[in-house]
Amino acid sequence: MIEKTKAPTGTDAIKTIITNDVESNKDEELLTTKVSDPMLRSGAFVAVVRYYAKRDKTGLDLLQKVNDWNKEYLEPPFSEEDIKVYLQFFLQGKFSENQNKVDEKENRCMQVYKGLKSELDFRLFRDQNNVPYAQVKVGNKLINFEVQGPDFSNYVRRLFHTKTGKNASEPVLKEVVGLLVMEALYESEQHNLNIRVSSKDEAQYYDLQNPAGDVVKVTAKGWNIVSIDSVPFTFSQGLSLEQVMPERGGSFKDFLQFLNLSSEDEKILFLCTLPVRYIRDVEQAIAYVYGPAGSGKTTLLKMTKDLVDPSIGGISIPVRKPEHVMPLLNKTWVFANDNISKLSDEMSDFLCTLATGGESSRRKLYTDGGVHTFTVKNPAYLTGINVEASNSDLLSRTMLFKTDAVVDGERLSGKELQDKFEEMKPRLLGSIFDVLSEAMRIKPTLKCKTNFRMNDFAMWGAACAEALDIGADRFLLALDRAMEYRAYDAIHSSNAGRILLDYLKENSSFEGTSTELLNALKKFRDGSSQYDYDKIANSPNGLGKKLRQLENSLLEVGIRIDFDNRTADKRVIKIHLTPKSSIVSDSTDTF
Repeated sequence: MIEKTKAPTGTDAIKTIITNDVESNKDEELLTTKVSDPMLRSGAFVAVVRYYAKRDKTGLDLLQKVNDWNKEYLEPPFSEEDIKVYLQFFLQGKFSENQNKVDEKENRCMQVYKGLKSELDFRLFRDQNNVPYAQVKVGNKLINFEVQGPDFSNYVRRLFHTKTGKNASEPVLKEVVGLLVMEALYESEQHNLNIRVSSKDEAQYYDLQNPAGDVVKVTAKGWNIVSIDSVPFTFSQGLSLEQVMPERGGSFKDFLQFLNLSSEDEKILFLCTLPVRYIRDVEQAIAYVYGPAGSGKTTLLKMTKDLVDPSIGGISIPVRKPEHVMPLLNKTWVFANDNISKLSDEMSDFLCTLATGGESSRRKLYTDGGVHTFTVKNPAYLTGINVEASNSDLLSRTMLFKTDAVVDGERLSGKELQDKFEEMKPRLLGSIFDVLSEAMRIKPTLKCKTNFRMNDFAMWGAACAEALDIGADRFLLALDRAMEYRAYDAIHSSNAGRILLDYLKENSSFEGTSTELLNALKKFRDGSSQYDYDKIANSPNGLGKKLRQLENSLLEVGIRIDFDNRTADKRVIKIHLTPKSSIVSDSTDTF
């Protein structure tokens, strides 16, 4: 019998259970014994799986037997999905009938397991998404590996060969990994891990991902290079590539020479918001760069991605579905998507979540029904010839940047631009940390306000503008004008929105049902041949749906729509103008 007060604890208990002799009846006693000691749960579970597997229980039969025992005798029980994961990694269909081979395999597993646990810097834990991790030291650098990932398996192979001169077979590795997964999930601490950037204790951290384990720590007093050992449970590697070592003495305004943008306002917005991409706990407005072919959109996208978050794969081809994006977001910080020609409603909704933050899920690898759930709130840079984002909710989270066509004879070759950028990158990176540090000092003192939906992002941008001697007021003026231009673009993309704008120029308000509004717009349209009734809306309900999609954009240009007014027998829509100035011309002042 397993008794909590007498049983060995920790690794010794697990070893005792795993190496039990089948013929000793200890396993049979375990089948009817309650196990609640946290240090014994994983080991007891292992023993029960082995007991049934060695008696030719396989597939669904094995799963059912183990799950029945799990529910009745394990306190608290493992979930059915955890059991499936365990069986996938521990079992190869059935155990060998040759007991000597089984014992040899068990001894090899224990050798590998003990070798790992004896490492001074080996620690098991789970991250905020309940993914099992192992912290190990490679060279002089602490690295957090996913236990179920290929990098960790390669580390285990190398370590075992170094210590014993022997090779760890694939079945042995899978069994060891399975045991470590259970231990990490149920008997280890939880730590929040991030890719590339992290916020902690009023400091911003940036992982350079170099062999020395250097991390940039930025505070309101400045920035310096620290060892990753000082923040051991902060970063995971994902798909990140090594970043250059930042240098002091540069000016971030030098990045302007790479911005082939149409207006001074847009240059200010792009420049002042780029340092905000180095802050983890801030909503991240989407940057949408559009313009004619050959106007430098992709070049700007590559340089921006490389400056903030160089990674394997870098810029992705146009993504059509959220499930194609989610695995990437779990491995990289900046989402860069080039040459978008269409955005579905599903992708628009997903990008909204990506900007302001939310939970996303995907199926666990090698399982039938389990899912990984993780939080997304990542910077996103998109490019396209036209603005395909017409959804008002998405546009309210988006900044638009238009690139100019390049005049013949003025175009630098891609190699010339890249060489120039690579030469400047260390100083540009250092100057970004200068700006970010100064912005951390300035932001708490700002008294200005903005109507931009993502207020904290805008205030960080304003603080960066102060640090760059552009000025918070100048930044917020540029943002207000950009919001208004963006809103008009969204409204004019819809015939219903365009005709409503013209209607309100002559009629400052409306109150009535959606049917009455549709009739009023039809009557207004009858005086002009440029409107097509069929394109306004197919029905009163269709008109209401179109206007709801444009609600945020209409509000940004001073038009408020209230849909939630009811009388005894009908729902009334109220539309009126708010005190807001009309759209202003683009500024030509430089900074």
